[in-house]
Amino acid sequence: MFTVARSPQINGRQMVDVNLDETDFELLRRLDREGDIDVEATSEELDVSPSTVYYRLENYREMGILNGTVADLDARKLGLELTAITEIESSYGPEYEEIADELTDLSGVQNVYFMLGEMSFYVISKVKDHDHLQQLVDNIISIDGVENSVTNVVLRSFKDEPRLLVNYDDEDLTELFGSAARGPPTPRRRRPDTPRGGRRCGPARGGGACRGSA
Repeated sequence: MFTVARSPQINGRQMVDVNLDETDFELLRRLDREGDIDVEATSEELDVSPSTVYYRLENYREMGILNGTVADLDARKLGLELTAITEIESSYGPEYEEIADELTDLSGVQNVYFMLGEMSFYVISKVKDHDHLQQLVDNIISIDGVENSVTNVVLRSFKDEPRLLVNYDDEDLTELFGSAARGPPTPRRRRPDTPRGGRRCGPARGGGACRGSA
């Protein structure tokens, strides 16, 4: 059963404890692997009603586990040939968030990380060519509070995997998620008078409220 408990706030953010059962785990693995799922086919394979699948997808969205559906675009085929990793040393203090905001707004920047260590920020960018990279570096060092930067260009990528669960083997997943990761859910019996589809729900991408049995 998908359950959620509110924990105390940390750094102003509400922390959430989420307990997943085997059905939740299988749904999340499929979403992580495929990016989208066929609700009808998935409900057949997991032996649950389509309304159950819709209901849980909506719960994942409401709790922030599942955030949108984004197409996987090939940067190189779009002409963005270079991946740059920039290490930035900056002044510390409350203004670091302002620096982060300016870095985030730069064209071509994909990821901005605030770090513990010698460097303050790591920035990952996709750019067209060296001229485009030089323009980006110039924009970075012109930000008020940036004291120094070092930019490296990726020569070859051996792994660039934005998905989450596919990066863990089954042993680690079992340790992380407990019994939910041990295998497919046990089929649940339905009463003869219970229709398979349950109550009708809108499509998973629609964002509207779904209602059904969990």
